[in-house]
Amino acid sequence: MCVRLYFAQLSDGVAQHGLFGFSMMQSFPWVTYLYFVTVGYLLIVGVSCASVAFTSRTLRNRYIYGTVALLGLSAAGLQLAIVGYYLSPSEPVAIKALTWQSDFSSVALLSACLYIALEAQAGKLAGKHIFGFGLAATLLVVANRASTFSLHFDDLPNFILRQHPWHSGLHFLPGQPGPGAWFWFAVVSLALAVACYWILHARKTLGPKRVIVRLFFVALLTVTVIVRGLIDYGRIEGVYLLGFAVTAMVLWTSVSMAMDAAERSRRLLLREREMEGEIRQRRKAEDKLQRLSQVFMQAPAATHIVDLSGCTLQVNEESVRFLRRDVSLPPKVNFLAVLQHLGVEKPQLLQELSEGKVKSFGPYFFTAGVPVDSLYVVRDAWLVFKLYPIVDHQRQLQEFVVRLEDVTEQQFVDNAIKTISTAVSAETGRAFFNQLVVNLARLLNKKYVYIGLKKDYEQRSFLETTAVAVDGELVENFAFELKDSPAQKVLQQGSYAVPKNVLREFSEHQFLHSLNAQSYIGAAINDADKKAIGVIAVLDIKPMDHIKQLQEIVNIFVSRAGTELHRLDAENQIRKMAYEDFLTGLPNRTELNEHVCRLLKESDQGASYTFVQVDLDHFKTINDALGHDVGDDVLRLVGMRLRQALHEDILVARIGGDEFAVVYLEQCESDEQLHQLAHELLSLMEQPVTVGEHLLDVGCSLGIVRFPEFASTAVDVFRHADIALNKAKASGRGSFHLFTPEMRDSVSKRLTIEKGLRAALQNNEFSLFYQPQVDGLGNLTGAEALIRWLHPQQGWIPPVVFIPVAEETGLINPVGQWVLSQALQDRKNWSQQSVPFAGHLSVNVSPWQFARPDFVDNTMAAIRNLAMPASQITLEVTESALLTDLNDTIDKLSQLRSIGVTI
Repeated sequence: MCVRLYFAQLSDGVAQHGLFGFSMMQSFPWVTYLYFVTVGYLLIVGVSCASVAFTSRTLRNRYIYGTVALLGLSAAGLQLAIVGYYLSPSEPVAIKALTWQSDFSSVALLSACLYIALEAQAGKLAGKHIFGFGLAATLLVVANRASTFSLHFDDLPNFILRQHPWHSGLHFLPGQPGPGAWFWFAVVSLALAVACYWILHARKTLGPKRVIVRLFFVALLTVTVIVRGLIDYGRIEGVYLLGFAVTAMVLWTSVSMAMDAAERSRRLLLREREMEGEIRQRRKAEDKLQRLSQVFMQAPAATHIVDLSGCTLQVNEESVRFLRRDVSLPPKVNFLAVLQHLGVEKPQLLQELSEGKVKSFGPYFFTAGVPVDSLYVVRDAWLVFKLYPIVDHQRQLQEFVVRLEDVTEQQFVDNAIKTISTAVSAETGRAFFNQLVVNLARLLNKKYVYIGLKKDYEQRSFLETTAVAVDGELVENFAFELKDSPAQKVLQQGSYAVPKNVLREFSEHQFLHSLNAQSYIGAAINDADKKAIGVIAVLDIKPMDHIKQLQEIVNIFVSRAGTELHRLDAENQIRKMAYEDFLTGLPNRTELNEHVCRLLKESDQGASYTFVQVDLDHFKTINDALGHDVGDDVLRLVGMRLRQALHEDILVARIGGDEFAVVYLEQCESDEQLHQLAHELLSLMEQPVTVGEHLLDVGCSLGIVRFPEFASTAVDVFRHADIALNKAKASGRGSFHLFTPEMRDSVSKRLTIEKGLRAALQNNEFSLFYQPQVDGLGNLTGAEALIRWLHPQQGWIPPVVFIPVAEETGLINPVGQWVLSQALQDRKNWSQQSVPFAGHLSVNVSPWQFARPDFVDNTMAAIRNLAMPASQITLEVTESALLTDLNDTIDKLSQLRSIGVTI
């Protein structure tokens, strides 16, 4: 509405001054035509870009074209406001034109800077930056509207229109710029600086030419802003040029957009031509395939036409039926890549096909659903690849035919013969059964194969496996209850098969669910009396085909397995009588000794083994309190626990009494591994044993030795394990100790010390030394008797070495009695020799010495024999000695104190 008011005032003023009565050239100076021309151009660009921005689907185009539209329209308004200002007939109209000029110039300049920033960032300028430009424009417009004479002038001292020096038809207002003008210049300068920053920031993306052009326009805008300031401040005379600078920028922008659009159109045209070429090539290939399809479409085998890169071009109906998909469609099968994956050299193959040779490869086994370079089958199959060349009239290889022949049946029979021959070879015992399940699993290509024997425990029947193969590899044995299982059906009927949905028929059998089995075939193993004693079973996680054929093969294995079981049973009966412990059923000491000897022979190959001697901690108490029958049951249960908890490759034996042995075959070369092993055994043995109504805590101590590292013979293994066990017992029940060479030396040294102690008592090798006891002032208050041993060969041996041996062997009692007697004798000699000693004489008493029933009598007798005052004697006794038997301790202390002895 303000714009309409302004132009109405302008028209009235012009009419009043009779301007429309002159000719066009007389009424409007030539410069005004330039303004009107640019207005028309800017309006066209602004409206066009606005329509593009409005209809554009991309945010980038909306930003770019919208900014250009705003730039064009605001620049058009700026030019109209400038020409209106110069042609204003009166001062109020001029001021209104000046106000609109400030509004449009602010929006135009900020739009130009925003466009430069957007283009530098490929239209990805953050929303906060766009908001900043809009906020700046809004602030300038608001400040402009709040100014009396717009942001151009703060005051108009001569409020009259003056004739413009350039032309008599132009007018201007002489005024004085103020703070508002400075604010406008500051905001515009900041916007231009930001535009320069974005140009330089994106210089690598824009390239040098575009950077120079954009900097040129920023400089041009800056110059026009400076020109405006100089005109307003009266430094120069002229017209406002900002609108022309913006027009030049819009013109350049329009040309650039047109060139970019032309380039995109050219690229699109090229792409269309490329697509047309691809379409023509595809149609040509399809025509060729259509002609060839009549040749091989009815072939009985899966047949494919393949190009020289290996890509499948066409397949016949049998291929789709056999592979259940068209391998010429994505994902396409590259037969050259498939053959290369199977070990066929691609260059050599193409060379031989070029020579016209027909090639055959295979058979290869393909597992159902497992791709070999995008080629897979829906059922397990053996395939033969036959390749035939296709050449042109010049005998040049163009394509070739790949024919897949399914030879599964033939290969199955061949493999069965070879596998059965291998399985019934010279292997015996455990190795035979392991070989049997592995060969059967690989032959039938099934998930699980096991051989199990029926066992009865506490009126419940179980099947314990002898050998298990999963995916053709041996795994650990397992056991499960026969009730409601397929194996129970096999034992009852002789053979049993479920081709699919076996879990539906045996829904209550948890073990079968854990295997996720879908199909099952089993055959019973009979003993000499034709009684079913075991099962050979084959399971898979998918349905089975050819059930009868599979059952026949399993029956062949069953016959051989039964023969081997009969032989092993007779052999085991003989061995059992010689090598089995009658009470626990575990290997006895003889078998253990032979086992260790075998391992020592094998150790030449660098193997390392671990021998653990297990001694029950509280077995004697159980035997004494509950009887030997309960003790025997405890031994049987402990042996069963060890055997069931440990891996079958680990030998568990009973040495005798309440001692067991465990021999580990795996290498435990570090102490950390041995500690872990020991803790596992201790944890296992800490679990209570239930015998009848008794819940008994047994526990154990362990002696561990690595061999042959620390024992080169079987005798050394047993001896060193016993040394380590004694060390563990000495350190407290429920513990373990690892044998080290120092331990052996310690035992030898201990024996030497023990032998030397007996001689020392006889040969008077002990001596007493006295340590003075003084008070805080340094006065002598007493002395402590300390025993020392001067060995004739080893010299002085400290008490810390020989006292523990004396306590363990019981020699501490005569040694202690000697110390007391000798100390009393020395005290008497000091008195007779007038040695100035008036204090107490302290003598240490061992707990074992104090616990003797005759300790008080012997002490009192020694004091009486030497006629010593008992008040001069102090006995030093440890707390452990006093708390053994409290009543006995009180009685002994009372007797000693009654004669004056200090404790």
